[in-house]
Amino acid sequence: MAKYKDLYRAAELTADYEKLVAYQALSRSAKQALYKQHVKSSPRMNLKRAQGYIRIFGSSTGLVVIQKRVPSSVSQPSSETDAEPLVTTLLGLVNTSAARVLTAEPTDTGINILSDIKKFKFAKLSLISVTGQNPSATGRVLSNTYNKLITETVSTPFGRSTVSETYAAAVASIKGNTAYATFLATSVAGVLASNRIVLYPESQTA
Repeated sequence: MAKYKDLYRAAELTADYEKLVAYQALSRSAKQALYKQHVKSSPRMNLKRAQGYIRIFGSSTGLVVIQKRVPSSVSQPSSETDAEPLVTTLLGLVNTSAARVLTAEPTDTGINILSDIKKFKFAKLSLISVTGQNPSATGRVLSNTYNKLITETVSTPFGRSTVSETYAAAVASIKGNTAYATFLATSVAGVLASNRIVLYPESQTA
């Protein structure tokens, strides 16, 4: 049996249900257009990248390296100059104690260097920096107003710093960097959310 509070919301719920049905009836392209409009306040950053070399964790010898485009340590495009400090922090963290993103071709004896393998999923470090919020954002389905965080995200693949380093050891080293805690503790005045860091393990499938 419905409660009085549910009955009082009947008109509101009916209106929301009709919005949901209308959204579900849209074509795929129309839904994609709404999604792009919805996320444009936190767009993907167009970073300058350079050739890198990743010593993968999945190799038993540590001598398998895959070429991969990685965020450049030099200046970013004029449209992305705000990202430069974020990229500097990213590369500083991932290369804690030793380089896990190589910028020069390694020359170890017995090294096996492969071209970028499309379905190989590298270990990855992502920094999500909260830069502000939009208190009047609207949902793409029900058009309800809510508080949307505005973020900037940068990521890089990474691998072993030595032929024997494990993924667990690499993660422990990265988390032990004082910049890791500093980044997480950084927040914007008036925004009830802090920065986030995400580490993804390596996998051979997409």
